[in-house]
Amino acid sequence: MTSKLKNGVWQPSKTGRNRKAIRVGNTHKHTQMKRIFNIAAVSATLLLSSCATIFTGTKQTVQINSNPPAATIEVDGVKAGVTPMAVPLKKGFTGQTISLKLDGYETKTFQPVTTFNAVSVVNLLFIPGFIVDIATGAMMKYDPTVYEFTLEQKKAN
Repeated sequence: MTSKLKNGVWQPSKTGRNRKAIRVGNTHKHTQMKRIFNIAAVSATLLLSSCATIFTGTKQTVQINSNPPAATIEVDGVKAGVTPMAVPLKKGFTGQTISLKLDGYETKTFQPVTTFNAVSVVNLLFIPGFIVDIATGAMMKYDPTVYEFTLEQKKAN
């Protein structure tokens, strides 16, 4: 029975008697690198995760209605659509500025009210997650989530 070592694996001889190939070489290094990678991946997940960011996200949808309808909605000066519409807004300590514009009517500008998102309290046990929630604005939420406005007609001069 003769066997040859080829690319780190014992190969059976041409006679076929030695059917079991035995892996030799750097298997210990491979296992050790895999373990280090798994520990790094789990650590990164724990360090970069935060409850409010994961569970409620960094954006929230707010419904905006107007009377009369079809007013143009601008979010921080950028056109977002027309009323009635569910508008996705970034969360933060202050609401984004929303303007409603319609020909023949006064422009209505407002900031939706933000309140504390109770989900982020869980992160008091894990300070890096709490910091992520603060940085992303996820520790705040919009409340209420529906806004109704009656636009006033422009006064004739």
